[in-house]
Amino acid sequence: MLSWGFGGLRARGNAPRRGGNFDGKGSGPGLSLLNCRNHLNEPFIFLLAGSEKVYLDGKLLERGLENDYVIDYNAAELTFNSKIYISKYSRIQIEFEYSDRQYSRNVTTLQHQQSIRNLEVNFGYFQQKDKPGRQLNDLSESDFQKLSNLDSDATYGEIFSADSLGYAFDKMRYAKIDTVIGGQNYQIFKLSENPSIAHFQLNFTMVGENNGDYRIANSSENGVTYEWVAPIDGIPQGNYAPVKRVALPQKQRMINLGLKYNFKDDSKISFEFAGSEFVKNRFNQNNTKQNGNAFSIGYESNAKELSFRKNLSLKYFIKYDYLDSTFSPVQPFYDVEFNRNWGMEQSATFQAGEEHLLRLGSSIKNETQHFSYEMGLRNKENFGIGSQHSVVFQNKGDLNIALNGFLMNSQDGETQTDWKKATADLRYAKFNIQPGYRFKTEQHQIRIADEIANSFQFFDSHSFYITKQDSNQWNFKISHEFRVDKRPNDGNLQEFEKAQNTQLQTSFQYGNDNQIAFNLLRREIQTEIDSTESERYFQGGLNWQSSLWNDNIIQNLNFQTGTGRVLQRSYFFMEVARGLGTHSWSDLNENGEQELNEFFEDQTEYGDRNYVKLLTMGDNYRTAFINNLQYQLRWNMPNSWAKSENIMQYLGRFSGSFHASLDNKNTFDEWSSRISPFSFNNQAEVLSSRNMLKSNLWYNRGGIAILEASWTNSNRKQLLLDGFEGMNRTMFQLAGFLNSFQDWNISAAYRQTANASFSEVVEERDYQFNTTSVNPKISWQGGNNLRVSLAYKNENKFSPNESAGGVVLVNTVELANKLIQSQNGVLEGKFSYVSVDSELQNNQSPLAYEMFEGLRAGDNYVWNLSLRRKIIGDLNLILQYIGRKSQNRKTIHNGSVQLTALF
Repeated sequence: MLSWGFGGLRARGNAPRRGGNFDGKGSGPGLSLLNCRNHLNEPFIFLLAGSEKVYLDGKLLERGLENDYVIDYNAAELTFNSKIYISKYSRIQIEFEYSDRQYSRNVTTLQHQQSIRNLEVNFGYFQQKDKPGRQLNDLSESDFQKLSNLDSDATYGEIFSADSLGYAFDKMRYAKIDTVIGGQNYQIFKLSENPSIAHFQLNFTMVGENNGDYRIANSSENGVTYEWVAPIDGIPQGNYAPVKRVALPQKQRMINLGLKYNFKDDSKISFEFAGSEFVKNRFNQNNTKQNGNAFSIGYESNAKELSFRKNLSLKYFIKYDYLDSTFSPVQPFYDVEFNRNWGMEQSATFQAGEEHLLRLGSSIKNETQHFSYEMGLRNKENFGIGSQHSVVFQNKGDLNIALNGFLMNSQDGETQTDWKKATADLRYAKFNIQPGYRFKTEQHQIRIADEIANSFQFFDSHSFYITKQDSNQWNFKISHEFRVDKRPNDGNLQEFEKAQNTQLQTSFQYGNDNQIAFNLLRREIQTEIDSTESERYFQGGLNWQSSLWNDNIIQNLNFQTGTGRVLQRSYFFMEVARGLGTHSWSDLNENGEQELNEFFEDQTEYGDRNYVKLLTMGDNYRTAFINNLQYQLRWNMPNSWAKSENIMQYLGRFSGSFHASLDNKNTFDEWSSRISPFSFNNQAEVLSSRNMLKSNLWYNRGGIAILEASWTNSNRKQLLLDGFEGMNRTMFQLAGFLNSFQDWNISAAYRQTANASFSEVVEERDYQFNTTSVNPKISWQGGNNLRVSLAYKNENKFSPNESAGGVVLVNTVELANKLIQSQNGVLEGKFSYVSVDSELQNNQSPLAYEMFEGLRAGDNYVWNLSLRRKIIGDLNLILQYIGRKSQNRKTIHNGSVQLTALF
């Protein structure tokens, strides 16, 4: 029989993949946050959604609020959920793909599989290649020359980044000056507004603590500014340098061939060969090119029943791997714990070097018992010679037994590494409620000349637990652990820390659609090397999902609390293409300089929205108590009520929803305040918060005449390097919709809004104002292709601020149309007249900009026209024109052309 499969050939742009290994130091117990950019010193990478793999102590975690962690891909921040405990001894490994916007990259893959009777053949080809001539950064000839002369082991290039562009009043410029410190002359760059010397535009890169001469300086100007700090005893005191870090263009190619022959008794023999080519720097291809080879051969038997014992089967294998010193795999192909189990390091990154690895093992089992033994022999360049032995035994019955033993020894010159791990789990499983005991130890030692030089981990742990599992209604587990950790000190191991962990996990299900899950962890830590008092930490979570009253009430509650960290940051605004940003800039004082108080979050249709707010990297963390609550509620009256003929038919038309998202980080002393998600921004103990409450009530939703009442409250508070900044907003709205006429729709809305902004960074951002508005609207639907609407809005705004407050009246008349034609696309047009009558004392303040909604006092005219049309297939064209004219101001015209394609 002949069968085959062909994987195909493809070429596309592909993102590089990166891995990082982090310990739990500084994360704090509880809900921990890792900023991947900070840990990897990559400030401007963008994680690709869904590409990450997160391991905790070698175990792969699942993403999701109800699982193990959540991740913010834009901020590259990962937060563990309350059931995951992170200590200083935790090992966190993260693999992810990211976009670094350095070079255009092509990726080509080819795969082929074929079966010829008992023989299976597979072939693969892979190539990814950066194009050095198509870098996305501008490089000069001298830059290319410097990158071409880098050492063969360089992983990136650093180019001095100081361009003499001349003075520009709207740009940050630095002056090159001489300064004398301690009798020594230094030539430095200093931020300056002097047109005669402020000529240099600099690009700073974080180079690590004590590796640079500059630090981030506090400034109210838009953008991050840097200041020089003098070295001490020749040691730099900064962490930034005026250099541009450039990734090197690479090329990687691999070809592999695999053969596997299946014998009649289901045993098999396999062989695989791989050849690799890796060019680390295509600017210097001759000196950085490496060609390598690797192969693997192995035999694996099937499970054979032993003749002398019924129901007892034996299985065994043997495998040999060889890698030469220049072999470069595309991705690590061993287990994530491979390097650590050989005592090399904690990370899963591939270690180059010639390698011989022989592994063999066997297992024997019956229906209730399982025993296996594996041995490994390894000779690795720059590592030495080592051996591994592992034993596993399991017994199922009234007494469940699970035993694991691991031993590793290696020798490299005078360095000797010993690795011992053992786990014993005993559980009496005769009844539904089952008591158990678990012992675990890990003892890692690196000895040099009979003295302990290092240890990955050295601890003993004893756990006692009671569990109830495999129930459809109620499950729980209560455990208490005693753990002692040791660390090397003066060549010997010394007790460093004692800890006790008490954990409760339970879930309860009642009915088919109702479930409650709860977890709580208490940890007490006593440090043995000093006399400090013991530390106690708590973390926990609650999840409640229910469907009541025949699915007319559906709710979901998720609450988590614990201990974590808050990062202090600063921010600046970066210009992007118009319409692609979130903020707009208005030169309020007309001095031509971009200042922080002149940038506004823009949600208007006519705003420029050509800036984005970027948070700068930092390493200033504050320990805090973290609370997160998410709650959703949807309810409807029974359908039978609406069909009745009494008063119930009116009650049956009500429906509603409620949503709460509360996230705060605090430093309260009282436990009741620490775990409460209902904290207020004006409390000094609240370091950071992002809260939103929203409620809706509908009458006759989906009918001809509809009433809607809604209430929303949102607030946020952020900890910055120079203080706090945030906002509060509350809105109530009552709206009605009437669709009783054939082609006409009528709606009206009444809204009350309260806005408040506070800032310790920008003084002008401390203000508040209230708005009351009425907004009637009438629409005419001319068939399925044409819709015309006329709307009027009256807004009365008042600010009590003494220095800049007052009354603002805004009246808006808006005429809009939408024409849909299947052949020509969608044409939309809108014209608005906006009258702004202001009694403010200062019409050029941030408060005025917010109350005027980006327009000016007096008469304003806004118009826009857009065309969306399908060109061919999934290629779409969008043409847009927006214009506005304010009183005593020039007309502003903006246009854009956009092509979008779906692949």
